[in-house]
Parts: sequence; structure tokens; C-alpha cells
Amino acid sequence: MARNPVDETTMQIKLQSLYHRIRTSLWALPALMSIVALLLGIAGDYLDKHLKPGLAADYWLLYNGDLRGTQTLLTTIAGSTITVAGVVFSVTIVALSATSSQFGHRLLLDFMRDRGNQLVLGTFVATFVYCLVIMGAEPPPASGGSYRPISTSIGLLLSVASLGMLIYFFHHVALQLRAEHVIDMVAGRLSGGLERLFPNRDESSDTGSSVGKQGKTFEEKERDEGENLHFRSYRTGYIQAIDEDALLDIARDNDTLIRLPVRPGHFIAMGEAFALVQADKETADSLREQVGRHFVVGRMRTDQQDPEYGIFQLVELAVRALSPGINDPFSAITCIDWLGAIIAGIADRPLRSGERRDSEGHLRLITDPVTFDGLLAAAFNQIRQHSADQPAVALRLLEALARIARHTRRQERLAAVRRHADMVYGAATGKPLSDEDREAFEQRHRAVIQAIESS
Repeated sequence: MARNPVDETTMQIKLQSLYHRIRTSLWALPALMSIVALLLGIAGDYLDKHLKPGLAADYWLLYNGDLRGTQTLLTTIAGSTITVAGVVFSVTIVALSATSSQFGHRLLLDFMRDRGNQLVLGTFVATFVYCLVIMGAEPPPASGGSYRPISTSIGLLLSVASLGMLIYFFHHVALQLRAEHVIDMVAGRLSGGLERLFPNRDESSDTGSSVGKQGKTFEEKERDEGENLHFRSYRTGYIQAIDEDALLDIARDNDTLIRLPVRPGHFIAMGEAFALVQADKETADSLREQVGRHFVVGRMRTDQQDPEYGIFQLVELAVRALSPGINDPFSAITCIDWLGAIIAGIADRPLRSGERRDSEGHLRLITDPVTFDGLLAAAFNQIRQHSADQPAVALRLLEALARIARHTRRQERLAAVRRHADMVYGAATGKPLSDEDREAFEQRHRAVIQAIESS
């Protein structure tokens, strides 16, 4: 039986969601490395048992100790590595605690998904597992006075690698706790996500008239045939991903129109409508099952199809930096610089509209799209509200808006930039300011207006 390409697309989305959860788990890579160590121990034991007698003495790189020395060495390696692994776990927990209090608990996933931390923990755990496998195996016959030359030599190499990883780990954690590193990490992921979701090309499927196959608009069909059927969720959580291409094919095959009142990033409670479909009662159950398969709902938001999630992470860093407990306006300014540069990079790109059409131009899917004004609001509203008493931060907000204005010629987006610039200017100048600060705000505000008028 041939596979349905629609179901394969949805499966890919679900596999990506599963991969995201595995990648953000601190145990993922250490577990894989432990399995490899287990197999390596079995292979080393097999080679020792089939080693030609006296061969180990001809190679100085191979361990040539007796049985007691071998057992003592492996016991020492196993005991020391698991002890150091406990220290590494403790330092990791301290780092996570510091991250949670200073940068926000949502950034814990970034530290958990960090390959460096996972690799260090995996190396120590894998070395411990390897030594246990070798010590628990049946001792092979002596080979020229040497016991386990190959497997013991591998254990020594793993212990040296663990020592190197320990040195790397302390250096790596020190870098991770710097605010600049955290901001750069979040900004890099946000930039990549926006590049993936909003490629620099036009989408032909976003144009055309909203006429169905029968020649009636959706509103006319709704008036003639009754209200939409509400497909309600059986789960509570965040919409993590939606396979819009699959829903478009379902609507085309059933000659219907599907409305989506939610999008990735929205929270949906059990019993709330996740889709409104123009269909009769007879086909409702079949359509509900088909449509529901193409939604991924989880306990937390992800950046898989949710561009605002990464923006909110940078905003959280900036807002926390402006709090009295941390009082770090320089970090907030760095966040604003990255937000302005990233949004400027997509300021002139076409965003997907809320209407999806089939190959014949018939309207089949109406979504709740991400808008440019919505991205601006997500990026700057909270920072503006928390920076009213921080003139330096508010000035940088105006500079970021001017940068965005210089990167687009779309009038509706320039109007959104002007609206946000006026809000920043009004909030900042509505408080007592020195003459120099007020003049600086007027200059930055004029620069935004000039950038808009010259676009």
C-alpha cells in the first residue's frame, strides 16, 4: 500500500517535535554514549580473549600489567570518574540555578540542550560503564604475562579523555554564565527560526479571490448551509506545530473550507475549538479525526513554528536585566540591538497571509497568521513599558526602530514602526528629563521619521 504524502509530512513534524524534546534532555547524549561504552567493553573483552599470546609485549602502547594490577587500575578509574561525574552534576545544577534566577527558567532548556554539557557528562558516565563491563567479564587467559591488554588500554585512554573533558567543562560553564553568551545563543536560534519560517521569496498561494469550488464565497456558503462545525480539542496544552499543507489537501479533497482560530504558540484548553470546518453532520467525525491528526499539542511552547517564542526569550532577558534586583541596562541594550537587527532582516520579506488556496485558486484554509505588527509588539512593548525610567534603554529602542525602518519599503510596516516610535517617545518624554536627554530623544525620534519618509 502506497503511503500518503500528507501523513508523511505530519509524521515529519511530529518527529521533529520528538527530536526537540530529546535534544533538550540532559540525559540524551550521555545515554547514547553509555550504550556505545557498553558495546565497546564487549568488543574489548572479545579481542582480549582472542589475542595471540605474547602479542601485547610487542607493542608498548598496550597495557602489560598482571591481573591484580589490571583490576586495581580499572577500579581506580571507575571510582574516580563516577566521583568527578557527581561533581560535574553538582556544578551543572548550580549553573542551572544561577541561570534560572538571572536569565529566566525558560532558558534552562538551552543549557540542557548544550552539546558541551551533554558531552562532558556522557564521557564520565561512559567511562564508568566501560570499566564496570570489563571488571564484570570473565578474565581471559594470560597473554604473555599480561591480562586484558586491549580493554585496559582503552580504559586508560578513556580516563585521559575524561580528564581533558573536566578541564573543558569548567571553561565552558564559565563562558555559559556570561550574559553576552546567553543573548548570542538565543539571538542565533531566533534568527535561524525566522529565516526558516519566513524565507526571502513570495508565495503565489497567498493571492487570488476567496471563491470556493461551487462559485460562492465562504460567507455565502455559511449563510446557505448553516454554521461551521467546531472541532474541539481533547487535550490541554500549547499548539507546537500545525501541518497546514495537510489541512489544505483535506479541505480540497472534501470541497470545504477550514478555519484555524489558533496557531503555533497559542494555548488551548480541553473542549476549546481548534478548527472550524464547513461540513455536514455525516462527515463530521471522519473530518475531525483527519484534521486532528495534523496538530501537535504539548506542555510547553517551542520555537519549531512559533517565531514569537524566541522573541519573548530575548525580551525576558531584557526585562529581567532592567529589574531593580539585577539592574543591568547594558544587557538590555544588547538584547534590543539583536532584536532590531533580526527584525530588520525580515522587515521587507513577505509574511504568509491568513488565506491558503489550492492549485485552482479556491480558498481552502483560513489561518491566524503572524503579522509584522505582532512581531514588533512582541519585541518592544514590554521593554518599552519597563524602560520608562531608563533613558539610555529607551534611546536604544528608537535607534532599533530606525534601523528597521531603513530595511523596508512596505507602507503598512512603516506605519507600525512609526506607531511604536511614537509610543516610546511619548512614554520617555512624559517623565521629567534633563534638557540634554530631551534633546537626545527628539533627535532619535526625528531619525525614525526621516528613515520612514526616505523609504
